[in-house]
Amino acid sequence: MIETIETQGALFAALSRAQGAVQKAHKTSKGQIGQNRNYTYASLDDIDAAIGNALVDNGLSIIPIPGIYVDGTQQVTIYIGHESGGFIRETASIPCKGDAQGAGSGLTYIRRYILVNILL
Repeated sequence: MIETIETQGALFAALSRAQGAVQKAHKTSKGQIGQNRNYTYASLDDIDAAIGNALVDNGLSIIPIPGIYVDGTQQVTIYIGHESGGFIRETASIPCKGDAQGAGSGLTYIRRYILVNILL
């Protein structure tokens, strides 16, 4: 769910400019599924490098807020805020292991996909 407040005109104008200035995120990380399927993906650092200057130059910021872990599902809410006070809020959940590493992986995964879907 995406929510905004009254100052959405300035927010969306800045977001449009930022999206036009965002660089392509390079896929520098490697993963593997099973024994035979290797793949590359854009890490959170790759995505941050691609979007960072475009956000700052347009008065935008990102605030990730981890949510609760319930029944094998980790939640995170990402705010993209504008200096005018406008914001977009997106919340997503992902199944993950119940240990700290699993929760951290889930949070990173959600952050990457929310940011890519909104900004890239």
